[in-house]
Amino acid sequence: MSHILTLFTFPRLAMVIWCKDDLMQTPCPHSSLFQPIPTACAMHYDPKPACEILLPQLWHQMPHNHTITSMATLHEPGPFTATRAGQSFAKGLAAPEWTVFSASFFDLLDKEQQEKAWIDTGGHHWVNRHGNVISETTPPQHGISGSTCTELDMLGWSKRLATLCCDFQQNKSKTL
Repeated sequence: MSHILTLFTFPRLAMVIWCKDDLMQTPCPHSSLFQPIPTACAMHYDPKPACEILLPQLWHQMPHNHTITSMATLHEPGPFTATRAGQSFAKGLAAPEWTVFSASFFDLLDKEQQEKAWIDTGGHHWVNRHGNVISETTPPQHGISGSTCTELDMLGWSKRLATLCCDFQQNKSKTL
């Protein structure tokens, strides 16, 4: 059985392991049915201890008969250092045969939300304007930040990221 490890460094630090088979059977990527592997989810509010806390916690909780074959993370927007650190961590952790996938945070939102939401990274407000991610001083309606998101939000976004990774791998295997 193969699994996807998702890594978020923003809005909260979170790692979740998803079973690919479960994701491919879920009819809608935005459904409310959350199915991470039991206890294979770790979140932390403070990004400073980062992976020093979460990775060991996740690995000790994860059953040993599960094989991770993919790593998924975000490439934009977010605090520059945290985003780059997350990408570097994902690439460094990944075995050579793993698929390493990254997406924009806006790709995790419903199409309706993409044009209404703004990402607050502490210095910039990032918005999606017709597919272009730009910084804006007066953002639209719904703000997403570390103080506004819940664990349920993080699980939903993690599931969506894992689903996008599955889709990417399926499309990649079709073209080979």
